[in-house]
Parts: sequence; structure tokens; C-alpha cells
Amino acid sequence: MYIFPGILIIVWPFFPESPYWLVRQGRSAQARASLRRVYGIKDEAFYDIELDRIQEEHRVTSTLHTVKASHHRTFLGLDASAVMECFDIQNRRRTLTAILATSSQQMLGATFVIGYATYFLKLIGIEDYFDASVTLYGIMLLASMSAFPLVETVGRRTLLVWPQFALCLILFLIGLLGCIPEAKRATWGIVVFIYLWAIIYQVSVGATGFVLASEIASPRLRGSTQGLVTVCNATWGLVMQFTIPYMVCVQTFHVPCGLSSP
Repeated sequence: MYIFPGILIIVWPFFPESPYWLVRQGRSAQARASLRRVYGIKDEAFYDIELDRIQEEHRVTSTLHTVKASHHRTFLGLDASAVMECFDIQNRRRTLTAILATSSQQMLGATFVIGYATYFLKLIGIEDYFDASVTLYGIMLLASMSAFPLVETVGRRTLLVWPQFALCLILFLIGLLGCIPEAKRATWGIVVFIYLWAIIYQVSVGATGFVLASEIASPRLRGSTQGLVTVCNATWGLVMQFTIPYMVCVQTFHVPCGLSSP
């Protein structure tokens, strides 16, 4: 496992600073240099336009922030008023939409399929459960790649709302197959449904949740909204990581969790 932090140690020294943060600090020259590192193109006119755009966005954001300066509160150097403002009457719907769009990833079973698929496949009697799970992740990778054009051509609502009904139905069918007395007959049906669930998830909710979260927030509250989205997503992930192992090993074909047969 040390190879993964080793890769990060090698790469992180070359990681550029955020141009937006540099502009907010009044360091426009360094922001331009950071943009050059990020894009790596030689068209200087492009950097002029991009830097002007960031500066204008910062100017508008600062003006709006000044209007509400009377409500400005900080906590440990963080702008707590921005987080509170995410839930005021003007921004509450945006914030809740962003949170639900990403939290649905955990609620729809992403932890089960991505984290516990190998163990689940072993429990239902798949002999080559490791190969089956590797194939599953390969299919999910291809589905994620196919999601790139879909995110740009299909509406966000279409990619978020309707696939959730399909994902819930597939999980329900997996549960029904698990109730069949002769488990071997249902085993491969469950595998097919897991693969189908993974494909639909990767091209819809998995690819669009964070995209919508970044787009629906106002520019001034985008950072705070993304922070709330990340915290809520992690919280639901913690809940699922705790509960799913019990559901898998207790309910899957009556396999007792941590208990030996008499």
C-alpha cells in the first residue's frame, strides 16, 4: 500500500496553487502563472481573458459580500456566515438540492456495490467471485467514461431523477431473488442485476451528483455549498459503511453474521 502515498509524494510538489485563491489574495501575477501551469498552452491572450474573468467574478462576489457584511462571522478563520447563508430563504432550496443530489449516491447503494460486491458475490455462491468483482469494476470504469458525453448532452434532471427509480427497482429485484429457496438458480440473475445497476449508476447519479452541486450553488457560496455537500456525503457514507455489512451477511440467504453453526 505504500506505493500509493509514494506516488502522491512525488506528484504533490508540482501541484499548482488555485488561481481563484491567488486572485482573492491580490496576487494576480502568480494567479496568471498558476493558470499557465494548469492549461499549459502558449496563447497569452487566453490567459488575459481568463484572468479578467476570475477578477471580475471576485469583484462581484466581494460586492455581494460587502452588502451582507453586518452578518459576517468567522470561526477559526473560516467564514461561518457563508455556511449559515446557505440555509437562508434565498439559498436553502439550492443547498438542499445539491446535498440530495450527492447524498443519493450513498442512499442508492453505492457502498454496497462498490465496497462489498466481492464479499456479497462470495456469499451467494459465486466460485470466481474475485474475477466477477474485477469484471464489475472494469464495466464501471467503461460506464464512467461513457458518462463524459452524457453529462454534456443530457439534462441534469434526466440523469438524476429517472435513473434513481431504475436503481431502486434493481435493488428490489436483487432482494427478491435472494428469497428464492434454490439459491443457485438466482445467483447469476443477481450478478446480472448488480452489473446493470453499476452501469446505470455510473452514467447517471455517480457522474452527475457533484456536477449539479457545483452548478446550482451561487458563485459566492459555491465553496461553502461544496463543503456542506462533502460533509453530508461522508456522513451518509459512514452510516452505510456501518450498516451494510450487517445487512449483507445476516440477510443474504440466511447467512449468520459472525456466528458459527452448532
